[in-house]
Amino acid sequence: MQVKRDDVTKYIKLTKYGEDTVKEFSESIFPHYGLIVDSTVEDFPARKMGIKPGDTITSIDGENVTEWNQLLTLVTASQGKEFEISWMHNYETFTRTIIPRKNEKDAQGSIGVKFKEKKITRKYGLAKACVVGTHKTVVNIKRIYMTIQGFVSKKLSTKALGGPVLIAQASYESAKSGIGKLMYFMAIISINLAVINILPVPVLDGGHLLFLGIEKIKGSPISEKTMAIANYIGFALIISLMIYATKNDIMRLFNIL
Repeated sequence: MQVKRDDVTKYIKLTKYGEDTVKEFSESIFPHYGLIVDSTVEDFPARKMGIKPGDTITSIDGENVTEWNQLLTLVTASQGKEFEISWMHNYETFTRTIIPRKNEKDAQGSIGVKFKEKKITRKYGLAKACVVGTHKTVVNIKRIYMTIQGFVSKKLSTKALGGPVLIAQASYESAKSGIGKLMYFMAIISINLAVINILPVPVLDGGHLLFLGIEKIKGSPISEKTMAIANYIGFALIISLMIYATKNDIMRLFNIL
């Protein structure tokens, strides 16, 4: 995958984990916009042409457009050359010739239109909802372990870790999108906590399971002193992680990170 960061083009190698994962990844990074105009940019061709918020773009050079990606491709490919654009305003269709503004840096054309995000709502019956919910849970568990693996292998920066402040911000954004989005976010948090809780770290339930496994293998209980030391170490690790994540939150708030 090719990305642009700080005016530098970078190539990132992605690991493919099945078609479902690829589909979910694509849906997560590509915006879902319709063709309804949300706003226009001052001094750009669209506003000068008379396109207003609430209008719907219908065609470019006689080619019907049905998706935002299709429209974006046609406009950017114009490279500043004029073309015909059609849009609908109050159930009336208008067609005009427009000259897009050419970006001298990459030669792409722009007409200065921002679109409303397209909300996709899927409704399932009880049985299907259980199947989809289970699948989403499995996918998120895999993501958590892949993230942990990325931190351990240093393929992911620990600066991406977030604490209570980031969770509060994400909760607020989810709540703004509706109760469904908020409940989904809460479910994700619950899954994260459940997975972390079964990690083989003393103090956590996973640590207790580890001790039980060791006792089963050696055939005798672990001494209380050893258990206490291990729990202190585990507690220190958890607290250190929380402090580090909170520090990241604070630095992110002040745009230091």
